Amino acid sequence: MHVISRKALREFALRHRDAVLARRPGRKCIVFNIKGNHYRLICRIDYAAQVIYLRHELTRKEYDRGEWN
Repeated sequence: MHVISRKALREFALRHRDAVLARRPGRKCIVFNIKGNHYRLICRIDYAAQVIYLRHELTRKEYDRGEWN
């Protein structure tokens, strides 16, 4: 995996923590909004190992219920 602009991602994460990070017991996850916020893809990224772990694929309603957390 090659992240072209990691600095831009870090800066965005600092400004908009609620849009980027979600808490999963003891682990940081990244939440991607898909199709205009209709779906959520929740994953954990191990940059050192260059691996993305897909945790959940949810509708917005499923995500809002918070049962995945």
